[in-house]
Amino acid sequence: MLSQRTVAAGQRYPEARKAPRYPISAPAHAVEPLTGRKITGWVSVISRSGCYFRTADTEKAESILRLCIEWRGFVFETWARTVHAIAADGMGLAFIDTEPAQLEILARWIADLAEQSPQ
Repeated sequence: MLSQRTVAAGQRYPEARKAPRYPISAPAHAVEPLTGRKITGWVSVISRSGCYFRTADTEKAESILRLCIEWRGFVFETWARTVHAIAADGMGLAFIDTEPAQLEILARWIADLAEQSPQ
């Protein structure tokens, strides 16, 4: 049986995100563990399952990175997988193997951002 989803006019595929996304402006850096290459930039969108990391230095899809995001005096660190990359713009990252203490930081951030978001 096919699931039914509402598709807006002009939308090719229905929205099928795992979690709501929230705009944020937070400095970040990532390290590619095999080479030690450090990538700097900032996170512009975040959810409980991933983020968009704006940077001119992108990695190819499926790359694994150690990500560090700073916001409001706290640091969130996790492993991340590159889902997609746009040259000279940034990368969509999915969080993986995030430690419980780090998930608590992320949950607080998401709660704060959800309060600030227009309904």
